[in-house]
Amino acid sequence: MEPQVSCATSKTDIDSNGFTYATAALVEFPDSTLKIPGLPKKHFPILPQKFSFTTMLLDEQGNPLKVKCYRQQLPFQPAFAVTGHSAQGQTMLIVICTLRDTGSAAYVAASRARTRHGLFILEEITLKDLNEPKISYELQRECARLDDLEHNTLVQWEFINDKFHTVSDIEGESDLKPIHYYFDEPSNSTNVIPTKCKAQSMQSKPKKICSPKPTPRIDPPTFPPSHTTGISPIPTPITPTTSIPFFAGGCSWDSNNWSCAYDSALTVLTSTFLQLSVDLRAQWANVNQYAVSLISHFHRAFLTTSPIEWDHTLLDPIRDHLRDLFFQY
Repeated sequence: MEPQVSCATSKTDIDSNGFTYATAALVEFPDSTLKIPGLPKKHFPILPQKFSFTTMLLDEQGNPLKVKCYRQQLPFQPAFAVTGHSAQGQTMLIVICTLRDTGSAAYVAASRARTRHGLFILEEITLKDLNEPKISYELQRECARLDDLEHNTLVQWEFINDKFHTVSDIEGESDLKPIHYYFDEPSNSTNVIPTKCKAQSMQSKPKKICSPKPTPRIDPPTFPPSHTTGISPIPTPITPTTSIPFFAGGCSWDSNNWSCAYDSALTVLTSTFLQLSVDLRAQWANVNQYAVSLISHFHRAFLTTSPIEWDHTLLDPIRDHLRDLFFQY
């Protein structure tokens, strides 16, 4: 026999914390011949069962304390449970779920039931719960586009007397607002960069606090127009006996060197330089005077040293130079 819970005849109560809980339930067995006085035919009452468990806690003095807990609960369990990801695309007659999940998870759970009568929510839900976190910027633009289309449709078919709205192109970039970044600088000078803290030795010594003393900013070098058509004298590169390995080093990071934006850009530029041929490097240097300066730094750093010598000391000065170029651009 396949039992079915008759929710309409369940008995509930409210505990001391204000939560509603079931004290009994009537379960219908369709194929049963059971008849209990005072109850409908084929129905059997299910009462809570008491469970106990023991756990160890610490008292106020930190001593271990054994605590035995008791609880009462109806001996029910769901027919089966499924995650929101697995439930996508399915429809079910009865769904018991919570809508406290953020994002689109609440929509996925609620839309699995075929009718509203088959949707059972475990706990109270509010609009604030459903609207957290806030709708993404992309979804807001799409909703605004649909509102404009609806408005234009009503205007076109003379349901309302108004002007047409401009419908934005959500797949384009013409409507995107520019993003401006602002970086704080020391208040005592408007043209300083942080000093670099020396690396700490491996021995156990008292930690040294990096000094925040500023150093004058070095302006990027200027080049005559003739240098923009080719690379200035390039040192003779050292030909490694083996293929050039992947550059595993990076810039040093400490309390004064934290410019991740410059480090990320330098990592991409360094990888690009090491993989380009000599002709492509020359074409890159012909772009402008800034490219000449950057390529010259790469040549001096990587093509005049052996790959086994490559570490962060090569990238640190290039990173500082790149930062100056961006600052003056």
